Amino acid sequence: MISVIVPIYNSEMYLPECLDSLIHQTFRDLEIILVDDGSQDGSLNICRKYAQDDKRILVIQQKNGGSTRARREGLKAAKGEYISFIDSDDWVDLSFYERLYELLAFNDVDMVVSGCRIENERGAFDIRNRFEEGVYKGEKLREDIYPQMLSYKGEGGFCFGILQYLWNKLYKRSIIEPCVMELDERIYDGEDAACVFDACLRASGVCIDNHAYYHYRIHENSVCTSRRDEKYYVNAVRLNEYMGKVFSASEESEVMTPQLKHFMGMFINNGTKSTFGFHYEKKRSADRWKLPLLPEEACRICIFGAGKVGRSFYGQLVSCGDKDIVAWADSSLYGTRIGGVAIAAPEALLELSWDLVIIAVADGSKAAEMSAWLQEHGISEDKVLWELPQREYEGYEMVFDEQESGQGI
Repeated sequence: MISVIVPIYNSEMYLPECLDSLIHQTFRDLEIILVDDGSQDGSLNICRKYAQDDKRILVIQQKNGGSTRARREGLKAAKGEYISFIDSDDWVDLSFYERLYELLAFNDVDMVVSGCRIENERGAFDIRNRFEEGVYKGEKLREDIYPQMLSYKGEGGFCFGILQYLWNKLYKRSIIEPCVMELDERIYDGEDAACVFDACLRASGVCIDNHAYYHYRIHENSVCTSRRDEKYYVNAVRLNEYMGKVFSASEESEVMTPQLKHFMGMFINNGTKSTFGFHYEKKRSADRWKLPLLPEEACRICIFGAGKVGRSFYGQLVSCGDKDIVAWADSSLYGTRIGGVAIAAPEALLELSWDLVIIAVADGSKAAEMSAWLQEHGISEDKVLWELPQREYEGYEMVFDEQESGQGI
């Protein structure tokens, strides 16, 4: 059984969509625990109505104590061997638990990590973990994941290697329960990260699926959009102390402690942006993506992909002068011209003589499809190169928020 724990506070506007997505899951062996954290609106009544119609739902009511306390109460009541958390203003695809449970059980891992879709008033976009989809255990977990799961290298600015959210994941209870129960309850911002990376260190195996099953709704009352005050910095001290203690006690202290420093730098910078109306960020070279290191013997190059990454790669290859660009192909832009260069159809790559094809896209799933297409048409894997593209930056600059900078104290 999977126990789904939903902390709820004043979510009446969004709660029905959240609950509908849970009760209609294709995976039926669910226990849905709704923990009302002292809501002042109609959230509790909505919970009770749903509980009347679905016997899998348990409603718990508590005085307002924050999301961590609500999650703890949910865990105390939970009966499932597997645990998941959902925020009450979000929702999930109907296959979410079926898919994550299949991956967890088939691969015999302790947790499964998915991507998510950010939903806001301007639209929606997907975000993913920085690692390739697959199963990571033992040495592969220690060497590939741990050294950059909190602070991923190669992106210029700070980014997470594993998405820091508690809710886009499925855990074995034995892994996640101590992380939530031992957390400093006074931490109200960053508590997800404190639990998630603790859980990763406790896990013997992690499976990554970057599909965006989870829909994360950002609205005007979301925590991430609220203005920070002096309490935020007290919270930051507590967060740093707690995560530092967790990492110091682990066997991975040497790789986790430096990542914590990068994370806390980002955390404080975000507070500065909200509190004072300015922050520091890396300056991007306009749409410039670092060209991967090419083998010396590869002189005749084809570029597969003519989007922003492909255009950046093309410009760098032209500038270096020692490589011959045989063809530039794209499945959707063929027949057009970019910078005076005619974009060919992918089939052109099968008819020409060349040393190497560079797949020039940022999406790992798309790159895998393109590589598979080439191999299906007789091109050997060692003739195809794809690396996750990395932005190139030009140092830091101070950025002022126009809406905040004009405000008085």
